[in-house]
Amino acid sequence: MAYKRLGDVLTDAGLITDEQLGHALAQQKESKRRLGDELIAEGVITEAELIEALQMQLGIEFVDVTAPDPTAEAGATASQQFILEDVPQQLAKYEGKKVAFFTTNCAMQVPLIKAVYDAGAYYVQPCCPSPYHGFPSAFGIESPEDLVGGLEATIAAEKKYVADAGLTGHFSTWAVPASIANTVASTEYAFLWMAGLIGDCDADAMSALLSDYCGAEAALTPFVDPGTGEVTDNYLVYQLGYLDL
Repeated sequence: MAYKRLGDVLTDAGLITDEQLGHALAQQKESKRRLGDELIAEGVITEAELIEALQMQLGIEFVDVTAPDPTAEAGATASQQFILEDVPQQLAKYEGKKVAFFTTNCAMQVPLIKAVYDAGAYYVQPCCPSPYHGFPSAFGIESPEDLVGGLEATIAAEKKYVADAGLTGHFSTWAVPASIANTVASTEYAFLWMAGLIGDCDADAMSALLSDYCGAEAALTPFVDPGTGEVTDNYLVYQLGYLDL
């Protein structure tokens, strides 16, 4: 299948006009957002329409499955049991195809990682990207008391566990826990601010601090409310590179 740019897919499908695409591409240079995110922020398309276009572009099928609410009366146990039962059922539906799973709830990460590992499927990312989120518990690896100092050893143990099962490349996360990166960079930012070296909400300074700690570029963009289009100047969004296990 010949590759088509997302903008071409959206226009060919009649979801946007050439004029809307041109405007979004121009705005994208300033906002640094991905094209789909830019179009959503401008109210041109919905998230559902973006997912539809990405399916056409990538040649994949997106399946949305609703699990029991872990905050309901049955609790997280019911949600976790659902995951363990549903993964084999989904794989049976798509036998012979590569199937990747993702869940948005923290309590579901460990059972999903276990089910994916046992089935030889694919796990896209934890809901909160981190080598510590779900993987140690699912793989039976003890997390170190020093989370920062023990990070590389933990990643190495996780990679070995996956490789021993012949599943290298089936799991992905961020190389640095977002929570730790945020804490370290924000603390450094606070010291610089108190010393009068930077001002309020300096996105470039925060980006540099995050990039320095993470060893990878962390470009920050202001959060845009997809419903109202309102741009915030004190709520910044960023994404790091992926770590394949």
